[in-house]
Amino acid sequence: MIEVKNLSKSFGKLKVLKNLSFKVEEGEVALVLGRNGVGKTTLYNLLLGNLLKDRGEISIFGLKPEKEREKIKEIVGFMPEGDYFYDSWTVKENLNFIRKFFKNWDREKELLERFKIDEKQKINQLNKGAKRKLSLLFALCHNSKLFFFDEPLSGIDPIFREEILYSIIDEIQRKGGTFLISSHFLEELENIGTYLIFLKDGEVILEGKIEDLKNTFGLIELKIEEEAPKNIKVLKEIQIGNKKILYCQRIKKEEFEFNQVLNLNEIFKVLLKS
Repeated sequence: MIEVKNLSKSFGKLKVLKNLSFKVEEGEVALVLGRNGVGKTTLYNLLLGNLLKDRGEISIFGLKPEKEREKIKEIVGFMPEGDYFYDSWTVKENLNFIRKFFKNWDREKELLERFKIDEKQKINQLNKGAKRKLSLLFALCHNSKLFFFDEPLSGIDPIFREEILYSIIDEIQRKGGTFLISSHFLEELENIGTYLIFLKDGEVILEGKIEDLKNTFGLIELKIEEEAPKNIKVLKEIQIGNKKILYCQRIKKEEFEFNQVLNLNEIFKVLLKS
């Protein structure tokens, strides 16, 4: 579905992405995590063919972005972090314009009603939440099975996220749809995410099925004089009285249980500091 091999991109002397490699299979909801400025938006633009890579390989449904940009944009529903509308136009005028660029435009009326967007309103009359909903509508309206969402939860109220957005992602995934989503709302997305790609300093430092990774990271509580189990990587250590708490990554399957398994947000925080 999506395969990236040794992808690199620099802007002048600034190396944004360094030898990125990952693969996302059909039906996954893949979360792309990392600090601001780590290169998530650059990655989306490379996948869509909006930027040219320095080196490496990208394949989306077997298509190469640098050569088949228009074909990729036809099959990918993209929700960018920013909103790109004509502010002086109405919602309907914007929809009439964008619709011309896609062959398989669909669901417009259904989603306008579901999102409670008034197509007669001008864009500059909409609040941030309504603009984000409209951006989501644009991404969903051309019958794609592959979606790139860059910070989709920003500016959207919790009720809409719970009742509409997550429901739509679930509906599409059940039909074989695939998502690549970057967001800071980790605790919420943990419930719908199935795959993780963690970026740090422009590189992939962790990748895999979320359920598998949860069993790989955890806390071990030991007495000060006790040694940590073999085949673990200690990411962080805290001493409390005569005890020490180790934040660990399991390197190999061992015959021991963590005192506590880390959730996605805790894994994210400890890896950023390690």
